Amino acid sequence: GIYKGGSTTFWLDLLPALWNVSAEGAAIADCPYNPLHLCKEPNWFGRPESKYSFDTLWGRCTDDPPGVIMDFSTGTFYAFSAPARVKMVYKQKYQEVIFAWGFREPVNRTVSDYYYASRLQPNKTWANVSFPDHAQKILRTWSQTLHGSCENQSCLMGRGREGLLSAKSSFYYRYLRKWLDEGFRASQMVIYPGNLYMKHRDKLETNPVLQALRARVGQSTFNLSRAWRNGRAANKGSRAHVFPENATLVNEAKARLEEEIFAAENKKLFQLLAEEVGNGMTLVGYTGKAND
Repeated sequence: GIYKGGSTTFWLDLLPALWNVSAEGAAIADCPYNPLHLCKEPNWFGRPESKYSFDTLWGRCTDDPPGVIMDFSTGTFYAFSAPARVKMVYKQKYQEVIFAWGFREPVNRTVSDYYYASRLQPNKTWANVSFPDHAQKILRTWSQTLHGSCENQSCLMGRGREGLLSAKSSFYYRYLRKWLDEGFRASQMVIYPGNLYMKHRDKLETNPVLQALRARVGQSTFNLSRAWRNGRAANKGSRAHVFPENATLVNEAKARLEEEIFAAENKKLFQLLAEEVGNGMTLVGYTGKAND
């Protein structure tokens, strides 16, 4: 998943299917080791300070683990330490790990992260301003400190990206390039547009995202039950109760983020995705050919 990319709804849907094939009686809240790891966002791979250890979560992987071992950590994709930590754990088998990443439209992902933080993490200083002011800070950081020196794909992986506030996780091209440059193969990656799963959510058998995952880990693994598919999570709303926001100004701020940052970023991402289809990447919903 990708942070603020609709991943919680996806996880809620997957949970019953994964629970059905896990160790009988395992307690989800305690995050025990079982054939299918069910805890959401332990972020062990992405956060060195995580209170969990790999052995606590999964036990020691064997040559023939009893089922699928799954980590649902939405921050792993863009975490600076994650590629090295995956290698450290899996050693020579790190190229056998399968990654599933949903790329939400980056400006809307930025907006969602802003509203999430302003509602649930008000201690963040950047969450206590209106969105247009927030966007202005992002644009200022980009133009003054990052734009000219960020052709290197690793540029946004360090502390400098903190000035990008809620936009820091939206630079998909650079993070994906980082994983590839670290030696991970395109054939390990299943990538889908962030709204594609939701668009086909009620089509259990033909949902293209589920079909792609089944093709990678087994046709019987992601058999979902409609009985469990009642909830969903979203970060909609505004800061109107704190900062009355003019819709025109919000839309203008979003347009500036697109024009000054993400139009060029997205173009590089599209080119990279099309190239990597030829190297075995699963790009769900893509109907073109490699390098189109």
